[in-house]
Amino acid sequence: MIGLLGVAVTGSATSSNSLFGALQVTTAKQSGLSPILMAATNTSGGVLGR
Repeated sequence: MIGLLGVAVTGSATSSNSLFGALQVTTAKQSGLSPILMAATNTSGGVLGR
């Protein structure tokens, strides 16, 4: 969801990843989830938002 929102705000999947990628990884680590999977999910959301 954040990747999709990021693309709506920034207009670019790359900018969205730069803006929200660290947030996704940090949140995943604190939640006990895979940071790699969450970063990939952020990227996928950004691609869908384009």
